[in-house]
Amino acid sequence: MGIHVMIISPSRSKLRQGIMASSEQRELLLKLNECRSSMFHYKKIDVKQLAALMHMSRATLYRKLKSVTDLTPSEWINEAKMKRAAELLAEGRYRAFQVARMLGFTSQSSFGKMFLKQYKVTPATYQRMEVMANQSYAPALETTPEQ
Repeated sequence: MGIHVMIISPSRSKLRQGIMASSEQRELLLKLNECRSSMFHYKKIDVKQLAALMHMSRATLYRKLKSVTDLTPSEWINEAKMKRAAELLAEGRYRAFQVARMLGFTSQSSFGKMFLKQYKVTPATYQRMEVMANQSYAPALETTPEQ
């Protein structure tokens, strides 16, 4: 008997479509999430490095990841990068070119195209929308008139 897992949030994931996960699949997803947090310490993460972080061969990683998420390792890495980019842009502390560089993109153009494909807006537009949304939800500071 499997349980419903929604740990990873790639847009095309089978798990997001409601397929039940076995304990082995659940363990893979947990390990992937752990790797996702640590993989950004590497300037340029690739499938070989992800496989090493997961303690499996590239072929095994491909087979298991594809069966659970319907994504190739490269697609998963790119989606993880885009999710991290969205988080960093939403903070409002970094500009798009800085985020691109932080995530190992050598071309701001390729970063922008990938971000646009994933989120349907440019990185700068996304950042403006998120910053404005965060400001409108921030609790109003109570001020007292000075005496």
